[in-house]
Amino acid sequence: MEENNKMKNEPVNKLMLQMGVPMILSMALQAVYNIVDSAFVGNMKEGSETALNALTLVFPIQMLMVALAIGTGVGVNALLARTLGQRNREKAAHVAGIGLFLATIIYILNFVKNV
Repeated sequence: MEENNKMKNEPVNKLMLQMGVPMILSMALQAVYNIVDSAFVGNMKEGSETALNALTLVFPIQMLMVALAIGTGVGVNALLARTLGQRNREKAAHVAGIGLFLATIIYILNFVKNV
């Protein structure tokens, strides 16, 4: 039976393109979102300078929050996949519970920030 392991058999350059482009596009779209916000806020008749300053200060914090959420999700996913691959269902259930707990905490922190 032939092994079909993409990470093992594909050339590194091809893998970098396949896996890197979606991440680059995601961050580029996030930056475009900020540019559109800045253009909209900059065209306000009153208070545009203050609002534009606020957007400039908030963007790095927003990116940090996105990175934290995505990093947590990817980390939990990798650990869960590894424990399921080891057929350790008890540890996998524990990891999934921790992942749900962290997702809930991140959601609550985002909700509180937006209120």
